Amino acid sequence: MHPRFDEELRIPGYLCNTTDRLSLPGMAALFQEAAWTHADLLGFSFVGDEIPVYWVLSRITVEVARMPRWNERITVRTWPSGTHRLFATREYVIERNDEPIITGASSWIILDSRSGRPVRPAEYLEGRPTPDEHALEQDFARITPLETSCADDWKPVPPTALDRNLHVNNTRYVEWFVNWAHGSELAPFVDDPSGRRFVMTYTAETLLGDQYRVCGDPASGASDVRIRRPERTAESATGSTAGEETTAWSLRLR
Repeated sequence: MHPRFDEELRIPGYLCNTTDRLSLPGMAALFQEAAWTHADLLGFSFVGDEIPVYWVLSRITVEVARMPRWNERITVRTWPSGTHRLFATREYVIERNDEPIITGASSWIILDSRSGRPVRPAEYLEGRPTPDEHALEQDFARITPLETSCADDWKPVPPTALDRNLHVNNTRYVEWFVNWAHGSELAPFVDDPSGRRFVMTYTAETLLGDQYRVCGDPASGASDVRIRRPERTAESATGSTAGEETTAWSLRLR
């Protein structure tokens, strides 16, 4: 078995921003790929057509000492760390010369692809190796959506944002936030989040045909991605109906 997974790599330019640092979407992509690769090694990646469930990221807390730079050699480490109610938890560390520079703690939900409902992790993970070690303490408290008005225009969800389950990939919300934040007081944070701690939550599915916009309160370090589904009249798995706005993703600086 492989209770922990390590991958050494150099930071590629396509994951960096204009400051030559690893971007926030790039960091999210490294975490996602490490998690999937390790889950596949452990036998619970759930990618076979015969398995009617899939993983959905629910929350991730990140603490950045510093962002690695373009072409810098790093090690990405990840491991499953247990369960909490309906969540399976997973930890991340990005190291440079054995020194942690980014740490993260995430919680994931297993969804039934037929019903769209969560499945208890024990049904699939019982007996799997779970080192009793946490990179960060994770707060499972619900994040209240912002009540601020939203000046951003509605945009159609592009096909390139979808993953193999036909939902918007978790990294795309981060990308949408970064694009919006560059015109706000949060621009220094997205350029270089060194020394910051933040939490991102994923609370609703977003599909092709939906529209999205980014709303925020830069002074408090908070932002939401809101979605609406103008072309679908049937009630969705998120509980929203055609034309209604709902929050799909949130970021809060701590």
